[in-house]
Amino acid sequence: MGRVIFSEGGNPVHCIVNKFTERSATLSMTGWMGLPSEFMLYIEPDSIRTECRVILRKGSNIEVEFLDVEHGVRYKQSA
Repeated sequence: MGRVIFSEGGNPVHCIVNKFTERSATLSMTGWMGLPSEFMLYIEPDSIRTECRVILRKGSNIEVEFLDVEHGVRYKQSA
């Protein structure tokens, strides 16, 4: 499970993280068309936060590369 966070804030968009490697992943995001080319991704339950860049879009699957990975970070919704 993952959460996509946009720089503008707002509610996170949930996704399924597939094909997870040290430097990339494929995200499954059914019904989401407005994903920017760069965004923040929280990967639960691994407690990873990473900046991502989209490298391939194919239907509901989006392949991303990790730009800056932090371990031990959990998502916290702002009040």
